[in-house]
Amino acid sequence: MADPTGASPSQVGTARAQLHLRQLLGHVHARTLPPPELLVAAAHERFDAELRLTHEGTRRVLSALLERFARWIDRERVADATESARASPASAHR
Repeated sequence: MADPTGASPSQVGTARAQLHLRQLLGHVHARTLPPPELLVAAAHERFDAELRLTHEGTRRVLSALLERFARWIDRERVADATESARASPASAHR
């Protein structure tokens, strides 16, 4: 039976595997959301039968993380637009 904790048999091992994956993706210049990540401990107690997050503290942390994620996406879009604008004039002169 597969281990439900993630890429390895422990939370520490899973976090280490995720860090290694982030490092590898960085080497190929993939954009990844920088830390922090959210690990919902005792998730079976924090979600109801309809899979709604019911634990208020976790909801606040997740909300803050998602707001940060939205800001990161906006910055990435601006960076992409800037890179595209810089590349366009250079490629037109070739």
